[in-house]
This record gives sequence, C-alpha cells and structure tokens, in this order.
Amino acid sequence: GDSVLVPLFPGMASPWPMISIGEANRISLSHTTPAPPARLPLAELQGRVLAEDVVAVEAVPAVPTSIMDGYAVVSADGTGEFPVTSDGSRAGGRAAGSVSPGSVCYITTGAPVPEGADAVVMIEETEKSGDGKVRINKAAASRQNIREIASDIAPGELVLGKGERIGPAEIGLLATVGAVHASVVKSPMVGIMSTGDELAEASAEGPLPPGTIRDSNRAMLLAACAAEGAQARDLGIISDDASRLEAALDAAMDAGVDVIITSGGVSMGDRDLVKPLLEKRGTIHFGRVLMKPGKPLTFATIPHSSGRTVLVFGLPGNPVSSLVTFHLVVVPVLRKLAGFKDPSLRSVRVRTTVPMRLDPQRPEYHRATISWDDASSSFLALSTGGQRSSRLMSMRSANVLLHLPQASGTLPAGTQVNGLLIGELSSADHVFSSLSLPTPPASSEPGAAPSFTYAGAAALPKVGVLTVSDRASKGLYEDLSGPIIVEVMKEYLATECDFVCRMVPDEAPLIAAAIKDFAASGCAMVCTTGGTGPALRDVTPEAMAQVCEKMFDGFGEQMRRASLDVGVPTAILSRQTAGSVGRCLVLNLPGKPGSIRTCLDAVFPAIPYCIDLLGGPFLEGNPSKVAVFRPPVKK
Repeated sequence: GDSVLVPLFPGMASPWPMISIGEANRISLSHTTPAPPARLPLAELQGRVLAEDVVAVEAVPAVPTSIMDGYAVVSADGTGEFPVTSDGSRAGGRAAGSVSPGSVCYITTGAPVPEGADAVVMIEETEKSGDGKVRINKAAASRQNIREIASDIAPGELVLGKGERIGPAEIGLLATVGAVHASVVKSPMVGIMSTGDELAEASAEGPLPPGTIRDSNRAMLLAACAAEGAQARDLGIISDDASRLEAALDAAMDAGVDVIITSGGVSMGDRDLVKPLLEKRGTIHFGRVLMKPGKPLTFATIPHSSGRTVLVFGLPGNPVSSLVTFHLVVVPVLRKLAGFKDPSLRSVRVRTTVPMRLDPQRPEYHRATISWDDASSSFLALSTGGQRSSRLMSMRSANVLLHLPQASGTLPAGTQVNGLLIGELSSADHVFSSLSLPTPPASSEPGAAPSFTYAGAAALPKVGVLTVSDRASKGLYEDLSGPIIVEVMKEYLATECDFVCRMVPDEAPLIAAAIKDFAASGCAMVCTTGGTGPALRDVTPEAMAQVCEKMFDGFGEQMRRASLDVGVPTAILSRQTAGSVGRCLVLNLPGKPGSIRTCLDAVFPAIPYCIDLLGGPFLEGNPSKVAVFRPPVKK
C-alpha cells in the first residue's frame, strides 16, 4: 500500500537519548567495514589505500651507477693527470669499456660504472689539461659516489605495506618497481539528497517565491564527499512526501551506494519524515548528539535485498549544522570504508584570540581558521564570526573546529583548546611562518571522546578533572562530581591553577587515553571521579593500571579510612588508588558528590608534596583551609 509516515511520538520529548560525540563516533564506526579491494592502474591510485603488500621483484639499481657527473677512476691512482678512455659512460646505455690503473672515463649521473673503476670524482674537482687528458685534483675513496646494486631497493624488499595511503611519492615508488597496477580498497559510493518543500535548485532564477530557498546543502556535501575521495552520487531534492522519500531511498540502495546522506527532516516537526522512515526500514542507532551545532544528527543501518547493509546519516537541515556533523561523524566513517588505519580527525592545540561565550547545555564546535604565531610557537585560532547554524559564511575559509567545553560564562582570549582539522593546511592562506610549520601533535586514539577543555594562561599549573560516567557522557545525567572537585581544589589551593575538565564513558581504553592526554598536556595532577566500585562497568582502577608507572596505594587506604570514620560502611567496596604518569599525579575520587570533600580532606595534605617529589610544579595549600605537609628544611 501507500507509505504513510508520521513523526515519532508527536508532541512529546525526543525518544532518542542524548549521546556524546565520542559515543557517536564509536557507534557509527562499529557498523563500518572497509570496502572490498579493486585492482587499479597507476593513474587511478592517488589517495587510495593499499589492500596488499607491494614487494620489489628486482634490484634498484640493477648495476653499480654513478651518483653524479664526473670521471670514473681507480681510487688507488690518487691525484694527477690521466688519459680519458672511450667516449664515456652515459645514463641509459651500457658501461663504456673498462678503466685500468692510470686512466679515467667520463661518466654521467645514473650511468653504469665501467669495469675496473671503483670510484667517481665529481666534475667540479677535475679540469681538462689538453691532449685528451684530465687532471684529478682531489683523490677519491674506494666506492665514493657510486650507487651500489640494490642500494635503493633490494629484491624481495617491502616497498609499500597493506594499509598505506598512496600519494605522489608512493606512486613514484610503484612506478620505480614496475608495479603499474595495485590492489587498493575501493572508494565508498555515497548518495546525497536534500529534503524539504522549501528547497529550490541552486540554478533557480530569482526572485524566489516567498518561503523558498536555494538548496546549498547538496552541492556542499557532494563537494565534501569528493574531497574525501568518495564517489558522490546526486540524489536530488526530495519533497516532504513519505512515498517519494522512500522511493528515493530504495533507488539509491538499488544503485549500490554504501552510504546515504540526507539533510533536513530529522528534527521533531510534523514534516520531519526521515527518522520515521529509517525506523520503518532499518535500525536507528542514535538520534541526538550532545553538540552544538548538530544535535538532531541521526545514524541508521538499513539491510538491502542484495545482502549489503547501507549506512544512513540524517544530517540537520541548517547548512552549518550539516557540514559540521559531516566532518565530525561522517568523515571518519568514509575514511574507514576507504581503508584508513586511523579514520579519526586530526587535532592540534590552538589558542583563541577573542573571548568566546560558552554554552552550558552543549559543547560547541566553533568554526575558525588557524595561523602560526612564531612569537609564542603556537597556532592561533581566528574565529570566522557569527556562529548561527544557518550562517554558512561561518564555514567560509574555516579549516578547524574549536572544541569549546560545555560550561557557563566566557572563555577568555588566549585560552588553549583542541582544534579538529577540517581543511587543507599546506595551501591555507593564514597558515604560514617565517620559520617552518611544526608537526602537529598526534591525534588521540580512535573512538576516544573529545576533551571538554578549559585552559587559561600557559604559565599557570594545570589540574585535570576526568568524570567517568556512561550516563553523564551521554547527556542523560548532569555531572555534579566534576564541578565539586574544581570547587574544593580551588578552595584548598593557594596557588592559582587552570582546570581542564573532561568526560568519558566507563570504557577502560577511553579512560586510559584521557589520563595519558592530560599528562601529555602538562597537567600536574589528574582527579578522576567515578568507576571505582565493584560493578562490572567500574573499570577506572584497571585503566589506571594500564598507564601509571607507579602506584601509591596509601591514598586509597586513607580515603577509605576517612569515609568509614564518617559512617559510610560501603567504603570498604571502594577501589580508589593513586599513581603517576611521568610528573603527573593521578588520583581516583569517588563518583558520589557527597563523598568527594571527605576524601580530599583526607589526602590533600600529601598532594602538593607528592607532586613536588614527582618533579611537578610547586603548589601552595591554603593555610586557612588545610595543612599541607612539607618536609623540614635541612640545616
């Protein structure tokens, strides 16, 4: 019969739980399998990922050759005048005769070394002396300026490995060893459609009827997919009609696409029909993401009669939301489909140049361009201006998304934040240096939730606060423990510090990665909260064991004793501990907000001294609040 779709749960709150962007990445990547391989000619390999090893079958060079223009000599002859034999040895030909002691042979770069010669003297160190002779002004050592057989590539040597991405240099290597075809992972095919009765083609002549706008999303996403090396297929504009929307979906799947991207129709309005269709035809894995812009981002999988599973991303209709969610969630999936070893976006640490208002409800991805500042040896982030999700001008020239934390207030200018790269840097107008472009820091592990980072002036000591909670990281529960840790630490410390806050689910690899990131960024201390009990999902101590070089069990014993003293019998179940990663102290605190002050009261006196012993910054305690231990001064 006719397709009739109605919005899910009309008039009610969204049935889809709010999840973190890290969880959205994890879920979508878990349903992604690299495409099968295809054998392609050399001219079509740019940007592809190898599906097999490439091994050399012959030596390069196959014979000894000269590294430069000059004269092939017998090194034992040393300096002096010598007759020049034959017409010389030139690249592309056979070696010219032989060289005997007391004679030399002219030779060009890449030419075979004549028999009898064991060195080449560069032409700048010789001079013609007449009568067919040449003067050698500088003696050569044996084998000098000679490329030996197989010195570049040996038979059986691995030239390129499976999983490597092919660029111009790799194509040159393949050509060098005669690999004119190679097996590579097929690039994904992506179908892109825009939905909405209000849309007109970009080519529509104006003025447009009232309430009508030109479709910018489709052209933008087609270009974005092509920039990622995907095969982009234009599915057109689909009106807000259930049967037409379903027919377009079927046609795209029948055409063999691996991914379908829709824009618009994923919110809670009475004409938002994408989610109901995806619910009808497949499985929706998430329908809301804790991010700004882009909260309605939806991901689903739909089985096809061919046995394939098609991945479907429902992007918001606002142009900026559409492109930001494409970069953050769709791009890693396209990269995994294409065979990338690490499909995640690369990130750099950047400093803001203007104050930025924060959103207490959601972390924000602020569009910016980055430039290199020689004076501070750091990247500076230049905001693209107004960040309204419909204002596509905010994406113009943007090559980075600044990850602003979910918090109240304003982020001061000069704050250091994470910047996710979304554009080409090698030719960007604003990325330049009078010195040289530094190598950006390595990206975090795939699937790790991005940091909710707040960091001020670089000169201040930094304290990391890591909330470990499945519910809080999905936006289902407000994090109360992290702010209490910040509040108590500020109260107890006389030294002014920056606090860097982050939230991850109860996953040991993500917890361990977050702790390592904190330590690598220069934090003097990291306080974790949550995940220290006996439940199956409580794995914070296990994550600690993966990364800490030393463990300080006394901290945990003292905190358990203090909790028992105030009448908390379940404290015996706590597995809190402490450890160190380099110069950084890592301390487990309980997840219950009411227990945090009790535990910090118990162990804070030893914290500054421990950080001092680890080689961290000198932290002063507030004497009106807590007595900090310091060893007596030796006379």
